[in-house]
Amino acid sequence: MNNIFFSPDLVSADPDPYVVVHMLPHSHCDVGWQETPEEYYTTKVKYILDTVVEECVANPEYRFIWVEVWFLQQWWADSTELQREQFRGLVRSRQIELVLGGIVMSDDASVYYADDIDQLTEGHTWLKENVVHDQTELLPKSAWHIDPFGESSWNPTFYYDMCFDVFGLNRISKNLKELYMDNQEMEFIWRGLSSKSSKSGRERKPSVLGHILPHHYSSPPGFDWEYSLSHNPPITPENIDTRANVLYEYLQGVATSFQDNVLLQTMGNDFHFQHASWQYGNMSLLIQYINTHQEKYNMTIQFSTLREYFADLYYRELEFPVSSENFDFFPYNSALGDDYWTGYFTSWPFLKRLIRYSSNILRTADFFWSLSGLQLDNEQNSQDFENILWLRREMGVAQHHDTITGTSPQVNIQRAHEQLLHGQSLVKDSLNHIITNMQHATNIDYGFNIDTLVSEIANKKQGAVVVLNNLAWEREEWIKISFENYTALSFDLGDITVKLYNGDELDTSKYTYINKELFIYVEIPQLGYQTYLIELNSNGNDNDNDNGNNHENMNESEKQNVEVKEEELKEFNIKIGDLDEIKKLNLPNVQGNILTLENQYYKLTFDLATGKSSTLTSLELDLEIAFEQDWYTYIGDLHDNAYVFQTCCNATMLADKVKTFKYYTSESHLVQEVRIMVDDFVSQTIRLYENVPEIEVEMIVGPILPPMELISRYNVGLETDGYIYTDSYGAQLFEKYKWPRKEYVSSQYRPLTSYAILRDSDQNLQMNFIHDFARGAGAYGPGSIEFMHLRADIEETRHWLFDTTITNQKIWITLDTLDKQEAKRARNNIIHQRAPLVMFSKSAGSTMQNPSFTGLQDSFPDLVHLLTLKKISKDNPKSHIRFMNVISPETENEVVNVPSDINLSKYLQGNVWTQELSEVTLSGIQSKSQCILRDWKRSDTPQPHPDTENRLKISESDVNPIDHDYELLPGEIRTFEIQTEKK
Repeated sequence: MNNIFFSPDLVSADPDPYVVVHMLPHSHCDVGWQETPEEYYTTKVKYILDTVVEECVANPEYRFIWVEVWFLQQWWADSTELQREQFRGLVRSRQIELVLGGIVMSDDASVYYADDIDQLTEGHTWLKENVVHDQTELLPKSAWHIDPFGESSWNPTFYYDMCFDVFGLNRISKNLKELYMDNQEMEFIWRGLSSKSSKSGRERKPSVLGHILPHHYSSPPGFDWEYSLSHNPPITPENIDTRANVLYEYLQGVATSFQDNVLLQTMGNDFHFQHASWQYGNMSLLIQYINTHQEKYNMTIQFSTLREYFADLYYRELEFPVSSENFDFFPYNSALGDDYWTGYFTSWPFLKRLIRYSSNILRTADFFWSLSGLQLDNEQNSQDFENILWLRREMGVAQHHDTITGTSPQVNIQRAHEQLLHGQSLVKDSLNHIITNMQHATNIDYGFNIDTLVSEIANKKQGAVVVLNNLAWEREEWIKISFENYTALSFDLGDITVKLYNGDELDTSKYTYINKELFIYVEIPQLGYQTYLIELNSNGNDNDNDNGNNHENMNESEKQNVEVKEEELKEFNIKIGDLDEIKKLNLPNVQGNILTLENQYYKLTFDLATGKSSTLTSLELDLEIAFEQDWYTYIGDLHDNAYVFQTCCNATMLADKVKTFKYYTSESHLVQEVRIMVDDFVSQTIRLYENVPEIEVEMIVGPILPPMELISRYNVGLETDGYIYTDSYGAQLFEKYKWPRKEYVSSQYRPLTSYAILRDSDQNLQMNFIHDFARGAGAYGPGSIEFMHLRADIEETRHWLFDTTITNQKIWITLDTLDKQEAKRARNNIIHQRAPLVMFSKSAGSTMQNPSFTGLQDSFPDLVHLLTLKKISKDNPKSHIRFMNVISPETENEVVNVPSDINLSKYLQGNVWTQELSEVTLSGIQSKSQCILRDWKRSDTPQPHPDTENRLKISESDVNPIDHDYELLPGEIRTFEIQTEKK
């Protein structure tokens, strides 16, 4: 067996009685922070890689680790072939170790799990194709998350599936780090969520060895020769003894925090080793001096890598303390007191929203490229795939822990915004070509701009709409096409008919409109598309530019006298608090001062004395509970910034009653909504759809007056005992989190990637809140939860929170029993994160052979998510395909928490697939059967030390047939390579 972890020369020959120090040269290179990635590369990173390679080639004892692939890609393009081959040689000789290996070092709070998998896959794939080739033992094996502001409980599972078994971390709360240091628990078994099949007996117990850096990721104080030389004097014959004594005392002190006499000490900092000879040269003098004066120093020091340090540690046969399952390091507190880094969960929400939307566009393009069977055999196809690769890379950059977090100056926020919009534009052009090719359409061109549809309807009386579904589940849902940016339309939405492209008219119960918004109940096949025609009836008035707006200039009494068509929706402008005027409206769903929205599943009431929600009734459960939502503001104090949420005071309610309140409905109640303006910077629409078991809340927030945090707070009739739940990466639940945890408001906040939950175990009830992108969620009290929507500070210099943007945000709310909510929570979350994309035709009436398409013979099982289907790279004919059991292992209900099976032969169709699958690790860079993990000894269950031959293998086989039942344990993701060239 090829032993990828251990060789005798990696272990110190005589570990006793010395403290053995592994000095780890490194440079933490943010892919965008105070400067843009491009500026960092040209002014700093290029020189780091140039000089490190030069020094390591000349000095075989030197070591270095490299993390960020984005920078390595830039250097690779700029460097000479000699430099590239030198770098490869240093990796082969293990002087340079590739660590983590993603495009960036990502954030842990705001990143959606699929996007983190993608950016690591892109980085690992590039490393394999350009640096290590077939020597997969040189690929990254260690996670290195030294700068994200807290760590997610999903990391042990995530990196275990990447075939990593160690995880370096740094930013955990100060009091917790001090406790671990005192107890010598800086290295521990960090457990993910285990699961076991009741059918096959197969079991997963993911874990990694966590290693916490004791004093940040810097060099020992006074020994960093790229900072002030007055504080870090160069080593000379005159001062070497004094300086060696200082270094020795420091390292001996650090070693007391660890349970054995082996120590990992970082050497570097942000963008260090631009002058590698200074760093290596000075430290080499100290290492040589200490190592040759063993009569004085009870220590040996060597330049090292993570691979070498953990090999040394492993063969010392230590027993490590074990964390509980689902253990996380949020919130991060960098100092004692009210210094909780919970603000970045929300900072710059418009960017967080843009990243999530870009993710959905990219996923759609990747899936439909793979399904189309297109080959890179012409210029157009090659350009389309290049466009997809371009957005893949920029989406990777966007996951960086100073980008998606909003913890950068505005210039870097703007850079991310512009790059993502440009990438969207490129990929949308590619989708146009991909879909027209799949439709076999002639003289048709698609775009995503609503102007296209308006022009087609106005000029040609009809427009085509293609709705794309990038999920492996058939979808039936309402989509909204908004014309609200138009002050006047040349047609009335009441004169619209919606048809399938083949001419079949939709039943009038499948489409309607409110004011200037057209709603269509679409039915889209799994992993496919459906084409609709929107036609202007022959009796429509082409020249009436006031149609769609002619009611707006009427008073309320005039509106009641307007004769409307059966499906025309009515608008009622309700004067909040004026019960006499409300009574005159004679609305059937108003009793006294209570207005009710109702569909088949819920009744939601509003108190018209205030304009605020009052109660929620589940018609299926025949249960009514309090359901009150209010908007509040916190006032930030002097330490409030893009990272830290710190407030001087308790939250203040925005208003006792709302400013404006409009109610819309139709005769058939297909869509009912209340539009509320709470304040000049907060408005929201609360909506119920026919046959949809959820409440949709759509908000427009901003700009706000700094310094301010804007929140919405829900107080509901559930006995939660102050507990809330939020998600980790959108993939699993965090442990429940109870209020009050600390005396500070900011300490109550948790990262919410995509959903939060309130549970009432006594009543067997659960309320789910699915969000369209990441933000902060706070526990406030029993039956209460609050969400932070927008933050702004006074000036740009206050850590980059001068946010004057306006952001659209959505929440979907459901109430049901615990088991039913858990059965549908994860699936519903995915459906909302992966909304259908709508494309508008620029030439309706032309011909197409395939107005409808599906890439699968049947819809996937409800609990099996097709997470990935995408071509690996331009030069690789294969695609990655990933499946996920969407039920989290922590789900306690035994009916829900069961494995699922998937047999691809029952679903894949067409002539683009071969009949074999190769199972690979999560990032797809090596066969799963080649993944061998160290079995670290645990203090709770001591066991004989395994020899090399008995290390943990994740899988026994490489190649399997498509016609096979693949088991997915709860929460499990399995990744395969599949050939996609036409046969």
